[in-house]
Amino acid sequence: MMKFVKTCFPLLLLVLFAASCSNDPEQAATETVTAEDDWAPVSDTAGGPAREFADPEALTHPQGRFRVRWPANCVGVRTRLEESEAGSGPGQYEMVSATGIVDGDPACGYTVWAFFNESDGTAATAETVTRRMAFVIGHRDLTIVEQGPIIRLGMEGVVAYCREEQTGLVFWVEAYLSKGRTLLVAAWERGDFMFEDPEILRFFRSVEFVD
Repeated sequence: MMKFVKTCFPLLLLVLFAASCSNDPEQAATETVTAEDDWAPVSDTAGGPAREFADPEALTHPQGRFRVRWPANCVGVRTRLEESEAGSGPGQYEMVSATGIVDGDPACGYTVWAFFNESDGTAATAETVTRRMAFVIGHRDLTIVEQGPIIRLGMEGVVAYCREEQTGLVFWVEAYLSKGRTLLVAAWERGDFMFEDPEILRFFRSVEFVD
């Protein structure tokens, strides 16, 4: 399913779950406010409506500073922001996420997370990236089916294919260290077909920081 490559990322996601799931600063990101920009939905509450966008093929997120091509079945995007506690100035965020809403199936979707500097102002490391990926997987109580390091566009990272036993949903998660920041990308669908879906493949291959 994947081609393994040599990177600086350890294959220790399972070991990291206990520490990542119990007390992690990323948990606050699920409670942040909705961005008021072209990416924002009409409502950011669970099950609320999402604003349609005109061109799903290439979008640059203004706060997240990443570019992404959403799959064709994505009909809207919800944005969440976590403001930086370092006081780095207006418009500066510690974390920005954008979640694509799948047409006709709210249980499935796509998310891109952009994490900027750490709370102490330092740049992210390979350990930071792996820990954040472990938190996302552990927060959903996913079972890792396969995992390994990955290199794309000069970015080193780790990829994991997972399954949610309770729902049967299949998850594809990638995390990268890029420009001293963490870039985390995920998609979840109802079957393994997602791994051969060209739209989902283009989604993963399109995500990158623009500056």
